[in-house]
Amino acid sequence: APLYDNSTTAGRAPNGTSAHGYMRACALVLQTELTNIAAGTNITSFGFTLNSGTGTTPCPGTFSLYLQNTTDIAYLKGTTFATCLLGMTQVYASAMTIPASATTTSVTITLSSAFLYTGGGLYVAYDWFSSGPFDATAAIYRANSLGLVPGCATANSNVSAPATLGTTAFRPCFLWGIANTFTNDVQFIGMTAPGRVTSQFNTPHS
Repeated sequence: APLYDNSTTAGRAPNGTSAHGYMRACALVLQTELTNIAAGTNITSFGFTLNSGTGTTPCPGTFSLYLQNTTDIAYLKGTTFATCLLGMTQVYASAMTIPASATTTSVTITLSSAFLYTGGGLYVAYDWFSSGPFDATAAIYRANSLGLVPGCATANSNVSAPATLGTTAFRPCFLWGIANTFTNDVQFIGMTAPGRVTSQFNTPHS
């Protein structure tokens, strides 16, 4: 969440190029986008889905993640990163690597401490630094650009960590890891077994 709506972005999450030596962002995920997570659930991991990674060189870096429960239905954190972090809880500050991949892949991290989701929306902020090696090809992230305008504020630099962000409608599609408490994941309704086809061709039918 937010759900992928066929939008992509190379600028709203660390993309593995030298232009993203420093990258910061803050985004709002709405309560209506988190309905598959029950109130009172501990979030234990976090990640991104990428349409493609860097070209040939994985990019290692340091990734800090912050979360905050909220009742906001519009992005109200502003564009000053220090202000965005007010009231937020740091749940991860360690290594993360942007993978080299020509196909869809993901990046996930296990939180340093579980974060209790209380049932509303979530603010997500992250702070990235990398000294390389970098790749000339930027990683492309799956995103949502139709659900909230603006829904995110980001900035990047190859010189220093940006203090001021710029708002955008593009939010990366975040992956949320929780313990599976559901007892019925699949319901069996019926099965079609076209026996006439298998008898004609004398081969099993899966």
